[in-house]
Amino acid sequence: MSLMIEGLTAGYYKGIKVIDDVSLRADEGKITVIIGPNGAGKSTLLKAVCGVLTPYSGKVIYDGKDITHLSARDIRRQGISYIAQEGLIFPRLTVEENLMFAGKIIGLHDRFLQERLEDVIERFPNLKQKLRKQAGDLSGGEQKMVAIARSLIVDAKLLLIDEPTAALSPKLTREMFEKIIDLKKDGRTVLMVEQDVRGAINSSDYTYAFVMGKVSYKGPSKQTMQELDNIVDSWLHLPR
Repeated sequence: MSLMIEGLTAGYYKGIKVIDDVSLRADEGKITVIIGPNGAGKSTLLKAVCGVLTPYSGKVIYDGKDITHLSARDIRRQGISYIAQEGLIFPRLTVEENLMFAGKIIGLHDRFLQERLEDVIERFPNLKQKLRKQAGDLSGGEQKMVAIARSLIVDAKLLLIDEPTAALSPKLTREMFEKIIDLKKDGRTVLMVEQDVRGAINSSDYTYAFVMGKVSYKGPSKQTMQELDNIVDSWLHLPR
């Protein structure tokens, strides 16, 4: 189930383009990463794909279907999960309640939901001992793990992940990238925006670079790493 984005233009205020005529693809079962300087439109793209923002023009095609103008709720029903930088958890609910709630929203039967919960928790051993703890009391890294775990509860096939390692320690950053690689091993598709450029490229299959709302570079991640110095250097010479 690949994602195709064709000539997408979007923004937050009418007439002001944050991304302009962006085209990219995230291949099924692969990790695609978007890098670039702050304000380049990376997060805006994810919001336009998941229905948080309505694009001005262009198309979003998932699994051969045009989902450009579907609501965020209907896009979730297509098996697409958006994990915002802040995690979008329910802080006053326990970890277990956060995960169970995700399953109930899509109508999972209690018995099946419990089985899926047990399976997902095995993947996140650091959460296993904190199921009864309020999610708002977890560390930032743990909250992001909860957000990813919720996506697995609903069996999302495409995960849009925004800045998964932001504000994490080096150890937690490595663990987060390992979890994302595990998603690929499950056959899931990942489109990720990430500020840890080297870590993201090393963990991905294909890389896009954004500059001022446009795609400035694209290529296989192995090739991108070889050209990274030139790519980053171009960001330092942008007009202010």
